[in-house]
Amino acid sequence: MKKMCILTILTFTLVSAGVGQDADEILKKIQKTYLDMKAVCADFEQTFYWKLADETQTFTGKVCTRNGEQFRIETEDQIIITDGKAIWTLSHINKQVLIDDAAESTEDNPFLKSFMQNYIDHYQAKLVQETKIGETPHYLLELEAKSEDEFARLIKVWVDKKTYLMTKIVQTDINENTSTYEVNDVDTNAKLTDASFQLTPPSGYEVVDMRVE
Repeated sequence: MKKMCILTILTFTLVSAGVGQDADEILKKIQKTYLDMKAVCADFEQTFYWKLADETQTFTGKVCTRNGEQFRIETEDQIIITDGKAIWTLSHINKQVLIDDAAESTEDNPFLKSFMQNYIDHYQAKLVQETKIGETPHYLLELEAKSEDEFARLIKVWVDKKTYLMTKIVQTDINENTSTYEVNDVDTNAKLTDASFQLTPPSGYEVVDMRVE
């Protein structure tokens, strides 16, 4: 679940279609926005509904990205950072830091330049309707998995028609659990440095380095 959560959270941080455009065209324009985006930060909220147990869990956090391959995600329980070469996962609960090669963790490091290509290649997109969130016009897209191999079977995406920012995603997985992601306070001119994408393990935390020498 964590890997899919990371993928979806990062998708938020990046994305006006004219009349007559279909869902595939909108996705390709979103992909271009990914590639053009240099530095951005946003606050997010995730709500996960576990159908089997009829339980709901909500948490909030902040995500920052730079140059298509670097990201930093912070929640109350953990911090996940990559500089494009190494990826650090810090757990406050376990007081542990895992370090791995980003190239060896492509599922955990989705902010590679070809990330949106996964949606284009592996999902059938449909423009459901034009709608509003509050007073803001949006497109509502539905992405249905082409193969049963995909963990996320159905993804609903609300896209701001003016800014191309995706403001809400509802994802249904193979077990019919749902994850809802909402983003706000997007800063597309975030002041980020190299230090923003490095992590120094806190004193007293166990460090597990899994990088290949």
